[in-house]
Amino acid sequence: YHRIKISPKILEKNVFSEVQQKSSYSYSVKFSDDPWNDNTTRYLYVKAVNPENGYFAVSNVIKLSYQKEIDRADFAKLFIDYAGIKLFDKGEYFYEDVSKDLWYGPYVQTIYNLGLIKNSSTRYYPEAKMSRADALKVVMDFCDTDLVIKPGAPHFSDIPEESYIYPYVEGFYASGNVAAFADKFQAKQSATKNFLKHIINECKENT
Repeated sequence: YHRIKISPKILEKNVFSEVQQKSSYSYSVKFSDDPWNDNTTRYLYVKAVNPENGYFAVSNVIKLSYQKEIDRADFAKLFIDYAGIKLFDKGEYFYEDVSKDLWYGPYVQTIYNLGLIKNSSTRYYPEAKMSRADALKVVMDFCDTDLVIKPGAPHFSDIPEESYIYPYVEGFYASGNVAAFADKFQAKQSATKNFLKHIINECKENT
């Protein structure tokens, strides 16, 4: 994030929503029901008031930039880096649109060698957006997460039982990793860096 120096002019614009917090403990601020699909830049500051005399202090404004969607080339590198996987790109490169001299080549080939992506096509489409569904499937297969379906399923109104991602989403739900999600998973929505990092961290903690 970026810190921006506070000024009376900024405060007078009245563009901030007030959240009362009287304790000294940490406090979570909810900006969106879908934090990984929020394309709005947010600004946050803290105002501390002395209850005895009314004097107050105001922090700098913190800029929370919106998250950018990642493509399939970005995903390959970010997944390998976040999951702490050593590159393993031996053998002939399988995908005709991925070569060793491309920056993402060794990362894509590593995922292929680990058997984490389907091979129904000889094209990887590195410039295409990486969907949440495809990202979740790769991560859960890597972590060998049990695809448990709890009573009451489906737990996401937009994921029907016939969907290929249904057992993965329900397995993710069963492992207790959905506190940050609303009632929709939005599987076709493009993944972001924070979305990928979140599902990797949650899955690894439960394996």
